[in-house]
Amino acid sequence: MKRLRFLPPALAFLAFGLAPSLTAETAAAPAGPAASGLTPPVGPQLDQSAADAELVLLHGWQERFLAKVEKPADPAEGKEGLELLETEGRKLCLAYEKLIGQRRDFLTAYLDYAKFLRKLGEDERAVRVFLEADRLNPKVPVIKQQLSAIHGETGHGPEAVGFILEAIELAPGEAPFHYQLAEILDVYQDELVKKGVYSAAVAQSRMLAAWDEACRLAPDNRSYRTGRARANLDCPSADPAKTLALWEVLQKDAQPGLEADTVRLARAEILFRLKRPDEARTLAQVPVVEPLAKLQKGLLAKLDPQPVPASEKNFPEPIFKEK
Repeated sequence: MKRLRFLPPALAFLAFGLAPSLTAETAAAPAGPAASGLTPPVGPQLDQSAADAELVLLHGWQERFLAKVEKPADPAEGKEGLELLETEGRKLCLAYEKLIGQRRDFLTAYLDYAKFLRKLGEDERAVRVFLEADRLNPKVPVIKQQLSAIHGETGHGPEAVGFILEAIELAPGEAPFHYQLAEILDVYQDELVKKGVYSAAVAQSRMLAAWDEACRLAPDNRSYRTGRARANLDCPSADPAKTLALWEVLQKDAQPGLEADTVRLARAEILFRLKRPDEARTLAQVPVVEPLAKLQKGLLAKLDPQPVPASEKNFPEPIFKEK
């Protein structure tokens, strides 16, 4: 299965183990830092200006910490260097939780902490923190989008669809949200149909509509336009004439080499489906870069199937054999 990745890859080699797995019971737990597994509030509550100042300090600490993590490892430090990083990461997490405990309605701190946990690969813990933020304010679309991303990346298609639809309802003009919905519907289409969330026709229709809306909202985003063209090419219910037009637009500013050759072969494939073999053959015969040679050969074979020699045919056994 294609792996979704809406955020940078996690720093998976840091083994924090900060929280147990999220369950249905914890997801439905009462609001409050202690209920979500965060450090319970300790001491007097900070006023907002003091909380803002503390968060700025945490941002600086986090930036320095991530710079150390992303720096090439020094063989001389060995295991001890990694353990020091893990210790510092835990201290930073505890500092975030202390701040949240001292200012329980500080939504920005919840979001920044959850995003930091994601960078550490602590998705289960991040879900808990995002859910707590969602309880504080259920009208923040980015929280829904982040929850959708985590569920999409960890194999939970229906949940990913549900959260991103909530995000779109709150912010229908955000192109990245429609892109995310399109990707999720593409990857999890079979599961969504199997579980009765959508019929195959509805899943395909909604996926193509999501691509169209992402491209309408961000017409200059080539990644979106390429994704829409690929989705239409792969979707049996898509209009082939529309699909061809999408790929022809991409051809106009495709980079020479792999990108331009890929677009040209896609156009040839669509022309073949439209029963326009001469045009398809003209495009398919143009030399391509080596990684596409096999694809080109297969397309040309469809356009000009070679007759099977009589010696290689599998004739049926005669019903009556000569004695």
